[in-house]
Amino acid sequence: VHPAALNHAIRTKGVERSILITDAMPTVGSAKKEFWLGEERITARNGKCENDAGVLAGSDLDMAAAVKFVANHTDYPLEDAVAMATLSPARFMKIDDALGEITPGKKANFVLLDENLMASQVWIDGVKFKERAA
Repeated sequence: VHPAALNHAIRTKGVERSILITDAMPTVGSAKKEFWLGEERITARNGKCENDAGVLAGSDLDMAAAVKFVANHTDYPLEDAVAMATLSPARFMKIDDALGEITPGKKANFVLLDENLMASQVWIDGVKFKERAA
């Protein structure tokens, strides 16, 4: 999405009603950048997945990259980008009583982003699940 279009969409709906999503395909987090979707070979290039004719077939985008894109390429700060990836979707799904922010009484599910906004550690239900190798 072009940053100007994204700025307009967020400004129109507000951060509280804007939700970051990925339609991530199997290439996300994998060294393999090709896969088959039915009879079509799909290749990931420049953050998107396309068939051999160049038709869009999905994204090669993880949520940390979506947050980083918003923070680096729109008028919205990192805090808003994080809210659009966490609290906004939890509110939309009506599960914000249990998820969406780090607050007493809510599940301790969260991702620590490093200085480059890359996921470095993951906690699920308060238990450290993953730590990226340095």
